[in-house]
Amino acid sequence: MIKAFIKMFKRGWVKNWKLILIGRKHTNEASAKFVESLEKLAKSYPIEFRYDASEEELKGLLDRAKVYWHATGFGEDPDLAPEKFEHFGISTVEAIHFGIVPVVFNAGGQPELVNHGQSGFLWNTIDELMNYTRLLAEDDRLRKQLSESAFTFSRTFVQERRAEQLRWYLARYYKWRRPEHN
Repeated sequence: MIKAFIKMFKRGWVKNWKLILIGRKHTNEASAKFVESLEKLAKSYPIEFRYDASEEELKGLLDRAKVYWHATGFGEDPDLAPEKFEHFGISTVEAIHFGIVPVVFNAGGQPELVNHGQSGFLWNTIDELMNYTRLLAEDDRLRKQLSESAFTFSRTFVQERRAEQLRWYLARYYKWRRPEHN
């Protein structure tokens, strides 16, 4: 993603944009070296790393974001390493709930969350990732339209969660209060 953003920046596609990478910073030696290489690659570009962000900081970043990138599983074989793919995509659902247009790798659970071209974009190659993002960066009307569609879709998860909580509550109540049968 960093290399893709740098290419886009150099081409002038995302002149006033910033890539913010949010996640955990692991402390083992291999992870530390990998993160250091990413930070070095990103130096001199409008790219920020936010490690172990608080809930408040994360919400603030999501409030300002316009596009959500997700690449978990890219370059991996789903048959050999299925654990390296996003199986549901809760971070994608969170992003679209904030009105952010998802541009996500077309694997794992992501295709279940994004209706390609209607609520975001699914990509298979880095060129597709860059081109879909460029389209959103250059066409604010399209970005807003996809944002609204994605947000509307995300509400189904809120409604499903509420229904599940109600079922759970009622099941506990009725199990405890269930009358004896003769």
